Amino acid sequence: LGSKGVLPACPLSAQCGHLLTRDQVEDILHGRQDAIMSRFDLLAQRAGLQALGAFPCARESCQDWIVPSKPGKQQLVECPACKIRFCSLCRRKPYHWRIFDCADTSAVDNAWHDWLRSGRDDYVARLAMVYPEFLNVLGELNSKKAEQAKMLAEAEARKKEFLEMEEWKVQNCKCCPKCRRVINKIDGCDSMVCGRNYHGGDVQNGCGTSFK
Repeated sequence: LGSKGVLPACPLSAQCGHLLTRDQVEDILHGRQDAIMSRFDLLAQRAGLQALGAFPCARESCQDWIVPSKPGKQQLVECPACKIRFCSLCRRKPYHWRIFDCADTSAVDNAWHDWLRSGRDDYVARLAMVYPEFLNVLGELNSKKAEQAKMLAEAEARKKEFLEMEEWKVQNCKCCPKCRRVINKIDGCDSMVCGRNYHGGDVQNGCGTSFK
């Protein structure tokens, strides 16, 4: 419980699969280990959440879990603790509205930045050549060039930071195959457990799934 971060199972056979109940653990400890029992309650709660299709919050510093209304389906979820909103499948934040396939998000994001950079002005300029009423719209856009350039530069900086972080994750991390939480392997073998070191210790927020 304390070092490995897993619920205790039957000690007689690895094939048994029986997880000890709270009463059984208390009997073994003779009711004198409040800290260990608190740890047991936390792990048991997370195991129950996993059974409901729950997953940890996308914010690494948050320890709360989210129970989606449609497990396994793409939807907007909000962490009840830190209030961050993100996609239930790809964990992208903010949520990608009206994009029904998470894999299309990057392409749509690039198209939107191209539109802000030059596409919108070119489009309105062409309209203004045919419809004079769009000259006012074009003039308004031109009057806000400095403000738009600043906003675009900030958006580009955030995008660059996001892409650099994603590339770092590709080179240094793996995703848990069950809850999709990003895990950084510092050293040791390729065996990993979501939420703790493979051989125990350094217990963090994770679903406990083993993988390589």
